[in-house]
Amino acid sequence: MQKIYRKKKIHQMITKHKIVKIKDLISLLKEHHEKTIRRDLQEMQGMVSFTHKCQFITLSSIPIFDDNGIWFYENVGFSKFKNSLELILSIIEKSPNGISREELSNILKINIGQQIQKLLSKQQLARVKVGRKYLYIPAHIASNKNKKLKLLRINQFEEYYDETVKTEDLVAILNMALLEAQITLKDLDQLIKKYSLKMSVQKAEEIILKYDLLSKKSL
Repeated sequence: MQKIYRKKKIHQMITKHKIVKIKDLISLLKEHHEKTIRRDLQEMQGMVSFTHKCQFITLSSIPIFDDNGIWFYENVGFSKFKNSLELILSIIEKSPNGISREELSNILKINIGQQIQKLLSKQQLARVKVGRKYLYIPAHIASNKNKKLKLLRINQFEEYYDETVKTEDLVAILNMALLEAQITLKDLDQLIKKYSLKMSVQKAEEIILKYDLLSKKSL
């Protein structure tokens, strides 16, 4: 009987305000242990905010999620995903042409630096440099040469190089530089500066991928 009354009070408070701070619930039901209240919330399908340091709670029947699986109420964000890592991955998966950290932060309204680093370390997403900015893409696109090449062509940022130089000459220079310096795609900035190549990082990566220079190691 006590449990039913307790859950009723929790339901009434959340339904009235749509979202509440967990500490306010605990204060309201101070005669009950915090673990008991948290267990009740779990049984009632309570959802914890991914913003505001997970301080707010709502019930799964209240949010109306957008296409990204996000619901904001008074600037407090909730997601239908288990945690912010899954949410970020889902948004990136829906962005096959890449999405920047700034764009992600604008959608989520939180600082996502730590989450991005975790996902990169787990190799669940990839980062490519296009022009002067980094884009985050699904890991399966990064591992597919043709898809990655298509992405680079779509995002035509800072597409410049000396038009008087033939493509085959650029291929030869890049191939020779890669062989000599043992530089990977991640180090293209260094390669371009070292050999004074008049081309963007994007153009260099596009040529390397198109002519498969990293695997062939020769023209």
